[in-house]
Amino acid sequence: SITTPASIIFPRLGELHLAFPPGNADEQIAVIAFEIDDQTPEDLAIGIEAIRGAVGEVGDQISGQDAAGLEASATRISRGMARVMIYWRLQRERVAYGMAETAMNAGRSLQAAAAAGDFDAAGTAFGELRAQCTPCHEQYRERDADGNWQIKARSQ
Repeated sequence: SITTPASIIFPRLGELHLAFPPGNADEQIAVIAFEIDDQTPEDLAIGIEAIRGAVGEVGDQISGQDAAGLEASATRISRGMARVMIYWRLQRERVAYGMAETAMNAGRSLQAAAAAGDFDAAGTAFGELRAQCTPCHEQYRERDADGNWQIKARSQ
């Protein structure tokens, strides 16, 4: 997919190299810059919840060829993954950051495919995104005493 590269330099994070679907770079940079200051586990949870809801819709949107719905879901996924990526960058967890970056870029490919109405490419991008979920979740999350998901203590 065609993307617009962007480098953003943040005082606490250093330089991030990101790729955005055409026409969305300024909006996405503004969203990331606004949310960047301090990411807490609660902020991470907000990103994860946004992703979870959108991911649940994508399969039906691809099979139903719902380009508008798919583009909206893909945008929520990309924005949520940006939060996740930034959280792990602040934690200096390189492996988790890499997984989140790969997933965010797959989300951006999903956005571009949806915008183009290319449902085969959307399916491929969605598969690339989903391939990052299980390994990250297995390595970095666990259930607390109440049965809720939380970040593993060694990862905070």
